Amino acid sequence: MADSSCSLPAGTVSCYRIRIVPLSLVVDGESFLDGDQAAPSFYERLSRAGGRVSTASPPPGDFLRVFQAAAAQSTAILCITLSSRYSATFAAASEAARLFLEERPGFPLQIWDSRNLAMAHGLVVLAAAKAAADGEGLNACRKAAEGVAERVYLVGMLDTLDYLARSGRIPRAAAWAGSLLQIKPILAADREEVRAVERVRTRPRAMRRLLELVENRVGQNTGLHVAVAHTNAPDLAEDLRELVDRTLRPKELLMCEFTAVMGVHTGPGLVGLAFYNDIETGPSPVRELAAASTPVS
Repeated sequence: MADSSCSLPAGTVSCYRIRIVPLSLVVDGESFLDGDQAAPSFYERLSRAGGRVSTASPPPGDFLRVFQAAAAQSTAILCITLSSRYSATFAAASEAARLFLEERPGFPLQIWDSRNLAMAHGLVVLAAAKAAADGEGLNACRKAAEGVAERVYLVGMLDTLDYLARSGRIPRAAAWAGSLLQIKPILAADREEVRAVERVRTRPRAMRRLLELVENRVGQNTGLHVAVAHTNAPDLAEDLRELVDRTLRPKELLMCEFTAVMGVHTGPGLVGLAFYNDIETGPSPVRELAAASTPVS
């Protein structure tokens, strides 16, 4: 199980029988579940909403209902959430687990904080699901997820800083200046540490820089897993996917779109890469640039 912020493609979720619990959003006073609206209509609505947008973790009752349904068909449950540093989702799942275990004492159920975000979180969830599909038990599935959580990284290019400014994560003056200069900021996430590491003037340069950050991180390719992610930018994402496939020849290459609850903070036009090697190699692109970078929190 996972929350919807993991942004895994629907086909992958179906193939590995992953149960998803959606977060929720409130836009202009109207509440809806993450994934309810198609991306183009959502971002059009978001652009008109100004600052009247908020997100919320699922209530414990939503997790409890999924636990109950899953327990009827499963021998154990591993629920992996996004980082508790940024959301109350882990706390909600933990409370639901407490209630569930009052009903089903002794049922093998674990709630685990991935300490990652977006598609980095998604790759962690996928690692556990693959282990389950291979017949592994609960502890082995969690161990597989923990191994990826320690190695996965996320880098992305924003089309605009405006949405980060709306959410209060950067000053509005910085967003205005970035727009004026047509800056494309590059963010990198090393688990929970999210930083603005570079500012590039054009999209093509920014996309090449994303690829360089991956190359610097992985060094020798020893089984590279990559997820190309975007927010309502399928053409840009396809260009990046082709570049990754041609240059890095990954063992696994996914294409996905951030769900709305993640896109609220980035806005449309983001393209990014979540990635890890089967064997840890190379320096972290985040730690490497940390001295000269700006936290985003």
